[in-house]
Amino acid sequence: MTPRAGTDSDQSVNHQARQDIDRLVSVRLKRQERLDDSDFNLSVIVSETVLCQHIGGAAVRAEQLRHLAEANRRRNVMVQVLPFRVGEHAALTGSFTILRFPGNANNMDIVYLENMTSAVYLEEAPEVHTYESVFDYLKASALSPNDSASMLMEVAERLA
Repeated sequence: MTPRAGTDSDQSVNHQARQDIDRLVSVRLKRQERLDDSDFNLSVIVSETVLCQHIGGAAVRAEQLRHLAEANRRRNVMVQVLPFRVGEHAALTGSFTILRFPGNANNMDIVYLENMTSAVYLEEAPEVHTYESVFDYLKASALSPNDSASMLMEVAERLA
């Protein structure tokens, strides 16, 4: 996320909501500092829908897409685009995050689900395994990181 992408999305919010948005943007930008840690790995799959969604102005969207493409150059970051042609898949029910903790004695992953009013952590092995299987399918179905970066840059150029 770029600072502009986080703050330019909705100019109609009230002052309190703007403060909340500013705080969330600050937290997300701080969290991105983890990408400088070579022991940290991030693998992200975004739907091609994200490239078409009108949030913020064209310049903000272009900046955000370039940011994602550039992040793909890092050795510890992989951004892939899931193209429309993949069609129906299990992740259409919503986004999810798989948290892995290397060196964890239990070798236990956690799935994080966020919705409008709350968040849920799944720790039961069968549930976590279901999400890991879906993620593996999505990774295999998505464009390669290089092709994804090219697509992100192409869309960014059309917006500029």
